[in-house]
Amino acid sequence: RVSPGDEEALFKLAELYVKQNLAVEANKIYQAAAEKYRRQNDPGKALALYKRILEFDRDNISIRLQVAENLLKQSLPKEAIEEYITAADSLLNKKDYPGAEKLLLEALVKVKNARLIKKLAVLYIIQGQDAKALKLLGNFNTDVFKSMDLLKILAELYLKQNRIDQAEKIYLQIINKAPENIEILLSLGKIYLQKGEYDGAYRLFLPIVEKRKAEKNFDEAANLLRFIAASNET
Repeated sequence: RVSPGDEEALFKLAELYVKQNLAVEANKIYQAAAEKYRRQNDPGKALALYKRILEFDRDNISIRLQVAENLLKQSLPKEAIEEYITAADSLLNKKDYPGAEKLLLEALVKVKNARLIKKLAVLYIIQGQDAKALKLLGNFNTDVFKSMDLLKILAELYLKQNRIDQAEKIYLQIINKAPENIEILLSLGKIYLQKGEYDGAYRLFLPIVEKRKAEKNFDEAANLLRFIAASNET
């Protein structure tokens, strides 16, 4: 009371509040100090205080977003993205889908990143909004074609809409980047089998079958061949 600007006394008081589980009172002290540092254009000190709040108030979305903002100001986009993802996950766990969507859209304006795009696309998909997911991926097509995860989502969306030829093109792009990805090989193989192109599926699997044989991993080699034989025993 005698010296309201004495930060050492204020922070010790805040720590006492934390020890007594009085998070609201501690939050007020740290946030007021952080805001002062932010006005003084000292994002480093503001960031340290915001992070301290999150240590005892992890689900405080507004503070987590402040942390992300300050990380961006300090040219630390990877760390900022982690905070955006954590904040979005917190809202998703509460099934606050509109809040998570708003947060992710605002984050993407500030920092374009495949992880944020993926999180938003999955959010649309779990709500049955495949058209919005496809539109999103179309808006960020440059980033999509650099990310294996986003390419997989795009191919799966095309398959769900029975856009077989477009799904095939995307899976072929993934195979070019990761020729031994069994999951993608099987997905592409299913497309060939669906189109009755059994030889195409066989040619797709053959290099992996031969490699597994050389490694004496006969079970996996046989399973790939059975995958085709189940559709066409000839």
